[in-house]
Amino acid sequence: MIRAVVAGAAGRMGSRVLAMLREEKDFAVTGAFERSGTEYVGRDAGGIRIASGIEPALENGADVVIDFTAPSATMQHAPVCAARGVALVVGTTGLSAEQKTELRSLARRIPLLLAPNMSVGVNVLFRLVAEAAKALGATYEIEIVEMHHRMKRDAPSGTAARCRFSRSIVIFRSGRRASAAGAARSLERRRYGRSSSQAASARTVKPPSGIAQSTPVM
Repeated sequence: MIRAVVAGAAGRMGSRVLAMLREEKDFAVTGAFERSGTEYVGRDAGGIRIASGIEPALENGADVVIDFTAPSATMQHAPVCAARGVALVVGTTGLSAEQKTELRSLARRIPLLLAPNMSVGVNVLFRLVAEAAKALGATYEIEIVEMHHRMKRDAPSGTAARCRFSRSIVIFRSGRRASAAGAARSLERRRYGRSSSQAASARTVKPPSGIAQSTPVM
């Protein structure tokens, strides 16, 4: 039985993760938490009391923490997991290059998975984007356009950024480098109202730093 603790348990993703874990026979939810001072601390989350922060949530034991929160919160949770030897699954997007580098360092101490999108279909898309980039070559311009609800916090999203990375790493490995001025271009567009739209160019030829990938980081 895998003992799981859920971060941001009262949020949209956190509550959904809790619900899904309860349907899995191989998982037992041993803790759930929100940031200290929020109105959700102390509330019942399907038989689990929402703790104030990660430390008390780990008191009943844990094999893995599942974190779909915000960059600043994730970077507080990750060192705690590393210190306690608890695996960490991160679905948080909007992490900076420096934050990803720190996670890479912590991944030497614990199993750590960072993925901008947990959907099997989208992860297949990442592979297809890489194959398309390989076939089309460095001079072919690809534009990624996505649409989200108006509450979306980061733009471009982690999914769009990962698609861009898939395109970039193929061109980088092929050796077809171009000048930053001539080949690197990014577009970020956001429209507010009932929905927001973001677009990001995928022409960058140098792979970004960090661990923006959908495979376990060991």
